[in-house]
Amino acid sequence: MFIRASAHACEITLPGNQILLAGFPGVRRVCTGVLDPLYVSAAHLRAGSGGIIVLSLDAFAVDPTMARAIRKKVSEATGTREKCVFVGATRTHSGPVCYRPLALFNDVSCAGAEMSFADNIIEQAVKAASEAAVASRPVSLAVVPFDVPGTGAILVRSDTGRIIAVIMVHEEIPWCLGPENTKISADLLVGLRRRLAARFGGSPVVVYFPAPTAGKLLARRAGEKTKSHIETGEMIAEQIVAKAKTLKGSDFCQNTTFAGEITEVGGLPRQVPPEIVQAAAMMNESAMRENEIAARGDASDADRREARLRHWSARSAFNVAAARQAGAIDGSGASLEPWRMQVVRIGTISILGLPCLVESNAARAIAGAVANPAWLTEYVDGDMVGGVLGMQNEEAGAFHLWGSFYEPEAGKKVAAAAVGLLRNVQAT
Repeated sequence: MFIRASAHACEITLPGNQILLAGFPGVRRVCTGVLDPLYVSAAHLRAGSGGIIVLSLDAFAVDPTMARAIRKKVSEATGTREKCVFVGATRTHSGPVCYRPLALFNDVSCAGAEMSFADNIIEQAVKAASEAAVASRPVSLAVVPFDVPGTGAILVRSDTGRIIAVIMVHEEIPWCLGPENTKISADLLVGLRRRLAARFGGSPVVVYFPAPTAGKLLARRAGEKTKSHIETGEMIAEQIVAKAKTLKGSDFCQNTTFAGEITEVGGLPRQVPPEIVQAAAMMNESAMRENEIAARGDASDADRREARLRHWSARSAFNVAAARQAGAIDGSGASLEPWRMQVVRIGTISILGLPCLVESNAARAIAGAVANPAWLTEYVDGDMVGGVLGMQNEEAGAFHLWGSFYEPEAGKKVAAAAVGLLRNVQAT
């Protein structure tokens, strides 16, 4: 079936007084201006009667309520089935707080955040998807894999030979600007978009999802500096351009199929939330331990990872205890479930969104359990109350959900659901 597609981006920057920036728990950042604009980027691809829409928001994470609203409204506006509307975040650490997860209940980074602009994000997401859906034209697709397994880019080329969209999963997470930045920014996506526009001509829409990065996050050294956000984005763009130059005409396909699936994950074994006084003591003790490890010049990545994970887990436990005390959650935590997991298939490539942070080895194991290439992205439809999906024993395939309201063994059920979802969409 011949492919038709189009793409569109709408700005979602909405500066104002007392807007808080998301991305760094424990750090309160009141917005002082706009460094560069934020967008919601949408690509619509269809062949015959089947089609999908993929959207990425320049935001830290996607709230389950917001994701459901976008899927529903986009489906109504475009006729695309909800399960075929994939909504994710670019994970910029310099965008406004879009929601307050229980894992950050009363955290200074988001407490009292102005949330009214969330309606604007939903409205612009629907507009971007609708504009893409009505402007479809004949296109061809080519896949360029990156060096890191489970990452790559899908180039959408119009019948005139111009690249009109890039749908990608990349290992870089937009956090180059760091916690000291107080201006709204899409971070590395600024340099990426500008360089691709210069290299490919026009302004190709970039639908960007970060690959699982929990391992890097947990092992990161305090005060560690990265390249500038512009330079990092430009380097990623050059990777794409260099690989695009090696493509032959036969590498672009003009006919393929698309599919989407959503599943719900519930019934996960839960931990018993501690009382708030006990949780506060755990948090203080783990914070002291993390600071001690961070101050040691000889501390290994494993040491830093374990100390940070313990502090993260204790802080999440404290926030859950505070939420329960405030009546925001019942004692059983039943209101947290079910969590949603979504996947879309573009030809042979599947893009899976997981509702938690994911370590790279866990992502590789999930992707390796299916026949065709699978690219994973994280923090889609929530954060499972601070959950981190990882593997305690890679050889045994022991999936665990760490730093969470749930028992570690709940990770097995999450991983099994992910593999099942990928197999289902690849079979359609």
